[in-house]
Amino acid sequence: MRRASWLLFACLFCSLLTVGCLGSDEGVKFKGVIQVNGRPYHFAPNEELQVSFLPIDTSQAHARIAAATIDKSNSTFQVNGPTNEGLPPGMYKITIASLILGKNGTGDRFRGAFDAQHTPLTCNITEDEGQSFVIDVARRSVTKQ
Repeated sequence: MRRASWLLFACLFCSLLTVGCLGSDEGVKFKGVIQVNGRPYHFAPNEELQVSFLPIDTSQAHARIAAATIDKSNSTFQVNGPTNEGLPPGMYKITIASLILGKNGTGDRFRGAFDAQHTPLTCNITEDEGQSFVIDVARRSVTKQ
C-alpha cells in the first residue's frame, strides 16, 4: 500500500511537470510560507510535501501547472514554473499533498482535504514581482503579503 501511494505521488508529480511544460508565455515567480495556525508548518520525520498551483481557467492557451520547491528548514516555498519562467498571471487553485515515507509511514496527512477536487485554497497571481503568499493549512486560508 505504501509503495502504491508513493508511486501515485510520483506519477502525479511527473504529470504536473509534463502538463506545465506545454505553456510558452512568460510568467511571474513567487514565494511563500506554509503555516499551521500562524506558525511554521512542522514536518514529520520522512515527510514529503507537494504544493501545486493549478490554473482555474484552463481554457487559456498559456495555462500551466507548477509544483513548488519546498524548503523544510523554514517551511517556505518557491514557484519558478515548469520552465523557470514563472506562471502566467491569473487565478490558481492550490493543492497540497503529504506523504510520510518509511516503515511507519502513513498516507496523506490531510486526507485529501487539499486535493484538486476539495481544496478551498486559491490565489490570484498578478504581474507584480516579489509576490509572497502565506498558506495556513489549519485555517484553510491563503493570504497575499
